[in-house]
Amino acid sequence: MRGRFASARRRPTPALRLEPVVTLALVALALVAPWPRLAVAGTKPAFDARFDFLYIAANEGDGSAGHVAVAFGDRTYDFGRRDDGLLTLDRSASRDFRYRYAVRGNRAIRRLHVAVTAATRELLLGAFEHRYDVQQRDLAALKGARDASDNGSARAIEDAYRYELLGRNCVSELFGTVDDALASAPDGAMAASTRLLGGHIAPGGLTSLPRVAAAAVRRTWRVVAADEIPSYRRYRVGVLERGRPWVALRESNVLTSSIYRRSEHDSIFLFFTDGAVAARPLLGAVNGVAGLLVTAAGLAVAPVDRGALLVGGVRGVVYSLPELAFVNIRKGTFPDATPDDADALVGAEDCEGTVSPPG
Repeated sequence: MRGRFASARRRPTPALRLEPVVTLALVALALVAPWPRLAVAGTKPAFDARFDFLYIAANEGDGSAGHVAVAFGDRTYDFGRRDDGLLTLDRSASRDFRYRYAVRGNRAIRRLHVAVTAATRELLLGAFEHRYDVQQRDLAALKGARDASDNGSARAIEDAYRYELLGRNCVSELFGTVDDALASAPDGAMAASTRLLGGHIAPGGLTSLPRVAAAAVRRTWRVVAADEIPSYRRYRVGVLERGRPWVALRESNVLTSSIYRRSEHDSIFLFFTDGAVAARPLLGAVNGVAGLLVTAAGLAVAPVDRGALLVGGVRGVVYSLPELAFVNIRKGTFPDATPDDADALVGAEDCEGTVSPPG
């Protein structure tokens, strides 16, 4: 974590005047000690471990641009914006993460499996754990400052964790934490990232967009395989339509679907377009017209329902516009689905098999 609330780094000590032979010995020890798997010249490190970079597909609301995370086995880390505008690191059981995003959020999770050494995996995991621990202490201090009306201290902590659309978001902080993990490498974070991950991805710029970040990871890091955990609705439709092709037609719209029931957080629309690429502009136009009609009706009943129908109609129009350009964002949500539904999605991955690593 950067800033006054980040874990402090020691300043380098002045160079000691030693005999040349002793100096060379100390330099060699510094190069070898932090990276034992790479100590023997001419040996190739064994990439016998992995971690997963996750790209979570977009959906309406806060997830309109997509999302990213990293998973180390049964533990997943991602940065999210809180209601008070702060960007914080969340640590979840991987099962709970799948339930929150793939099931309730109805968003496919694209997994890129990155091959690393066991030592590198532990190094990265330790960096995310350390950042989470530092954050928890800072947030406890923030609560204390707010309770004590210490506005100066509270503002300093808030500034260190403030969310920014491109400057400080879920992507930039994830890559920043990876760089922090490698910062102590003798040859620097960039060179260490190339050695240990296959390449270096600098935070910032267009890479701050989740979809662009996922493409950069696949192109740059040592990605050896990729698969996708399907969204909850797409998975359920796939199960129901086995041997019954008419089911896909029934489940293509909100009026006849046996799976989907509109949540109060969803916009109003008629057709699902996440699986209909070719017909997406046409279906998006129909969804847009439906949104306009509902918006007009919402104006009439606004005094009765406090604008709920009006808001749903306006949002329906807004999320129909990308569909006209073949882009799907809206997918519907399933807030009443159970955690057990997350387990069914594992094993249903659309696996691509082995992917050639960069270089």
